[in-house]
Amino acid sequence: VIYPPVKTKELIPEGNVNKKDYYVIVSVLSNYKNIQLAIKAFIKNGKKLVIAGDGPVFSELHKLAQGHNNIEFKGRVSGSQKASLLQQARAFVFCSIEDFGISMVEAISAQTPVVALRGGGAIEIVKEGITGVFFDNPTVKELNSAINKLEATFDKNQPIKNSYVFSKFDQKTFISKVREVAGE
Repeated sequence: VIYPPVKTKELIPEGNVNKKDYYVIVSVLSNYKNIQLAIKAFIKNGKKLVIAGDGPVFSELHKLAQGHNNIEFKGRVSGSQKASLLQQARAFVFCSIEDFGISMVEAISAQTPVVALRGGGAIEIVKEGITGVFFDNPTVKELNSAINKLEATFDKNQPIKNSYVFSKFDQKTFISKVREVAGE
């Protein structure tokens, strides 16, 4: 398997980062991303959720979150804004099953653990208890249980061990693997 290239090194925090008390989603806002599940879970748990991105269901998601001040929409963000959001977040939330999941690699590169729906690329990216936690079913109850597990497992101001993402998912690894397969 040759994984897609990710600019992992650009997301490494310079020095210690003081984590803030918010969870983050950076994504295209489409139905298959299942962001409505995260919004419902954060409405119930009252924790702060920051959503960065834009897409066809932006209005629908905004309407779902209306009246809940703990959910904030940032819209599209620049690369440096994304890096800052990822670096300072308590954790990254990923509620869909996808072939890969570049945003999870970016979060882990930024020393932020991931709460992910178990399946697809998340299984290859997230290391349970080291770089994140999983939930098995896309329900509010299971997502909130995973968030509670993450908070009990990870000290928010202790960097996660993320060195494997650089050797496995970085652009240089991608180029090297393609050259190897191409016989160069």
